[in-house]
Amino acid sequence: MTTQWYSQLVPVFQARQRQELEAQLQQEKQTHLSHAVELRWQLNKLPTSPEYILQRYLLQVQIQQANEQAEQLSRKLKFQYVKEQLNNWQEQVSDKKKLVFSPGQVEKFQTWMDELNIILMDLNTSQDALKGQITTLGKQQKFVETRKEGLSAEQLQYNDQASQLLTKLKNSLQQEMGDLAPLLANGEQLLTIFEKKYRESVRLSLFRQRQLPINFGEWKTLFGEIITFPKLFLLQLQLTWRDSMQALEQVQLQQVVTLGISSFIWLVVVLFLWLSAKSRQFISKGSGFMALLLRLFQANTLGIAVVGLVLLFLWLTAATTFAKTIILMLLSVGIMSKLFINLSWLLLLSRDIKSVLPIKLYRQLRWTTIFIAIFAVITLLVHVEHEAQTIKLSLTARDFVDSLFMLFLGLTILPLLRARRVIFMICAQVKLCTIASFLILVIALVISIVSVLGIIGYLSLGWSVAHKLSLFLVVLVIWLFFRGLLHDVIKLWKNAALKDEMYGSLWAEDFIPLMEQMLSLILVVLAGFIFLKITGWYSDVAFQQNTEHFLRIPLFSIGATKLTISSILLAIFLSWLVWWLGNWARGVSYRWAYSGIIDMGVRSSLSVFTQYAIVLLGLLIILKGIGIDPTVLSVFVGALGVGIGFGLQNIIHNFVSGILILLERPVHTGDFISIGSFIGTVQRVGINSLTIETVELEEVRVPNSEIISQIFVNRTSNNDLFRKSLFIGIHYDSNLELAAEIIKKILDQHAGVQKKPAYNIYTWEVTEFRINIRVDYFVDTQRSNSLRIHSDILSQIIAQFKEAGIKIPYPQSEVYLNSTSPLEEPGNLITVAT
Repeated sequence: MTTQWYSQLVPVFQARQRQELEAQLQQEKQTHLSHAVELRWQLNKLPTSPEYILQRYLLQVQIQQANEQAEQLSRKLKFQYVKEQLNNWQEQVSDKKKLVFSPGQVEKFQTWMDELNIILMDLNTSQDALKGQITTLGKQQKFVETRKEGLSAEQLQYNDQASQLLTKLKNSLQQEMGDLAPLLANGEQLLTIFEKKYRESVRLSLFRQRQLPINFGEWKTLFGEIITFPKLFLLQLQLTWRDSMQALEQVQLQQVVTLGISSFIWLVVVLFLWLSAKSRQFISKGSGFMALLLRLFQANTLGIAVVGLVLLFLWLTAATTFAKTIILMLLSVGIMSKLFINLSWLLLLSRDIKSVLPIKLYRQLRWTTIFIAIFAVITLLVHVEHEAQTIKLSLTARDFVDSLFMLFLGLTILPLLRARRVIFMICAQVKLCTIASFLILVIALVISIVSVLGIIGYLSLGWSVAHKLSLFLVVLVIWLFFRGLLHDVIKLWKNAALKDEMYGSLWAEDFIPLMEQMLSLILVVLAGFIFLKITGWYSDVAFQQNTEHFLRIPLFSIGATKLTISSILLAIFLSWLVWWLGNWARGVSYRWAYSGIIDMGVRSSLSVFTQYAIVLLGLLIILKGIGIDPTVLSVFVGALGVGIGFGLQNIIHNFVSGILILLERPVHTGDFISIGSFIGTVQRVGINSLTIETVELEEVRVPNSEIISQIFVNRTSNNDLFRKSLFIGIHYDSNLELAAEIIKKILDQHAGVQKKPAYNIYTWEVTEFRINIRVDYFVDTQRSNSLRIHSDILSQIIAQFKEAGIKIPYPQSEVYLNSTSPLEEPGNLITVAT
């Protein structure tokens, strides 16, 4: 009892001493400020003539000293409070006993660290300010010392007095800085202790095993607590209603107006989204994911509107934390359960499906969700406690409820996995099916982890994992929503930009995709920041230190530079960014920067060089950014050159050949070439290979070294015209002039045959059984298909030759028989003439 009385008396005595000290220091501060006012009055009375300059300067220094003494008293009071606070914390953490788990100790150490960080920040600011004042006083002293020469005795006296005051003030500030240094050192040391205690308390909290009854008496007590659950929940609802009504009674007129306007705006937004979701045309314009979200919104419009109104009420009123927790808990469980049931219906039963498997699965998911939602509300309610609550639950009862909930939660894994398989069977949209399957897989993963941790007894760790993964799932869904919205907006933007005849293609093909990539990257970064913020990891000392330690793990060294995990990840991200910008710059430069160059090959070569110049420059900047001097790599490159000479010679050969092709340009994009057994059109001239589309519409990649080292034919090197030769044989008895006239008429009438250069018809040769006619004509390969034109011309010639009676011969043989003697007699001959 005496100890308890003493522990209560000490804080009262300390508070009284603090009040007396504050009053005394406040009185002294007022004295210095009054003295500064009096000195200011004397300064204003002095004339501004040159003979009074030193006297005025002395008064200014005295005013500066009085003001600074007043500020020193304020800082003294602040430093005294900081010292007492640090001593109080030091006493509370000075216990050398092993830290054991205690509810709320994680929050306690987190609060202490936050307060101590604010104190240390204030002390560092004060220290910087003192350093600046001391530096200013030093400059003033030098100025006073340099103007002693040429002064009268009276002026010299004023100057010396000012110098003495400045010296005294400087020494006082230096002494104050000396007193401040131990406070900072003690604070830093205490912060280290807090961080250590916080990490240890987090570990104890996470890896605490559940407490369950070990004998019949404890089980009896536990069941007695379970029986009181209905009465407890009713009491909590009554307390929530009472706190909400009290908060409503305290609402002022300004808050009522704000609540009314905010509610009206919210309802207008909900109504607009509902009408938009109801419009089939609007849904058809969006992506599959956006259409699904709109249908979910349409099915839950009333619930979402009510949730928004309740959230506005809680935000604008002074409701208690208990009331806010209960209301938000009930609303979140209810709306999430309803959304999941509606999502299951949309994915499984929104279309006519003959199979009964989706129907059974939907019913199973619906009842499982309802059961889990009810049990989740019960589990959450046992963890909420009001200060006026008469029924208190033990930690054992809460652990028992948590264990049951996690056990029943594991029963939902099999229906979820079955739902994932059924969705793949019935889903029509691949993208939407993939997103839904991924979300279901994440949910199943969260549930399985939480269930396993709950079964083995690590309830706190299970709740922590469930909390973090659930927040990740929420952030993921929100990110998918805005990513789908961005995709639809970009699509509409592209369609609107294409209507501009002059710059529409530039915006649609180049600048809008660039904006899309930038906005997508911003969305990812923003989602990560929000996730860290809502999970508390953004300000969590333990998480920050562990993450920092992991990222600073050195992997290997290049020269004097140690490459850590963070530098490698940064280099990978920047390399991807540079490569993407290089590809983007290649397209922009080809279509716009070099659009004035008529030769497509030159444009392609310049765009490729632009791409690799940007990539090379970016890689050099990345190397400098992560601390690697590119000159250090010379030895590595030299050693690598030996390996290249043996193992990578073909790759280097193709690369160098690609550079030569881009410089000499023996082949261009769109040329019709033949190399080896391949004949086709050049689709792309790359740095390592050449892509050809053959006449059979096959894509063939030819190494660049083959172009340089082998003979190839470029049939459209100078232009797009390609000469085709056609050989036709006619009978000796046919009219040669009529055949030539028919061929000429066919060529004149065919649209695919070029008039310039003109075609030529030759009597080419006379063979044993026919006269060959050669026809040479030209085809524009960019506009026409040479093989189809060849087939059309040949078909028309054959048809019109038949109509005109011109025969196309074939090989014939004549057999002569000697009829004067039988064939069976030996020695008789058969003569065959061809």
